[in-house]
Amino acid sequence: MPHVPVGALAGGTIARRLGLNEGEVRILIACGAGAGLAAVYNVPLAGALFSLEVLLIAFSWEKAFAAVVTSALAAWSAILGLGNESQYHFLSVALTHTFILWACLAGPLLGLAAWGFRIITGKSRAGVKSNWQMPVICLIAFTVLAVLSLYYPQLPGNGKGPMQMAISDEFDYRHAAVLLGLKILVILAVLRGGTEGGLLTPAFTVGGLLSLLLCAGWQLIFLGGNAPSFALVGGAAFLAASMQMPLTAVVLVMEFTQMEHSYFVPVLLCTAGSYLTCRILDGKYQY
Repeated sequence: MPHVPVGALAGGTIARRLGLNEGEVRILIACGAGAGLAAVYNVPLAGALFSLEVLLIAFSWEKAFAAVVTSALAAWSAILGLGNESQYHFLSVALTHTFILWACLAGPLLGLAAWGFRIITGKSRAGVKSNWQMPVICLIAFTVLAVLSLYYPQLPGNGKGPMQMAISDEFDYRHAAVLLGLKILVILAVLRGGTEGGLLTPAFTVGGLLSLLLCAGWQLIFLGGNAPSFALVGGAAFLAASMQMPLTAVVLVMEFTQMEHSYFVPVLLCTAGSYLTCRILDGKYQY
């Protein structure tokens, strides 16, 4: 997410030019990072929450006011030039009562998967060597990606394409399984090669594709159900656990997709189960 460090750099520069103290500088750096997220994705509320929950890890009315104002202004400025568009197009449907049950049961499974995802991505980043290995591994990783892209054109990029297809019901389960495995492989390869960048959208995509597979198993017991809804709710839960930002993830997905309020209960339940499971495993098994 290059827009996040760019926003943080801008916020820090402005704060220091104004002669603010170190505490105020830290607040504006966090607000600038959240504003960068808000502007690029058109998610003003999620940008403010990102500043408070992920970066400042604290709440006060002064910090909340600064985060909300900077994210709102950043998103509004971007809308003037780019238009008021959402990142994903999702058609909300009426949810069944069994879907709530799936959200409760799938949460811990997605939390376990998110914990594993955090471990393997962390190890890939830790294994980067700033020597001759970096260009060699990068060359191999991106060559493999180019070849795979001939057969799976959804692979390149941050994962927005596959996730949009998942919530548009454009995947069969076999295709989703193959793409999930390849996407994780590509993420690990480029991280091992030293590529910098956030995992926000990739994590959302991995969670969405994984949830489609959980949906396939669920539908063996309870026939029917809307597959895109499984992908959306599971993707939010996986994102919350893997990035350790439950509130930001829920609001981010809400603003990403303009989902209806009827989705809040399953999203919150699934996210709570996923996040708590990942936190418990983080505490029990340090990596």
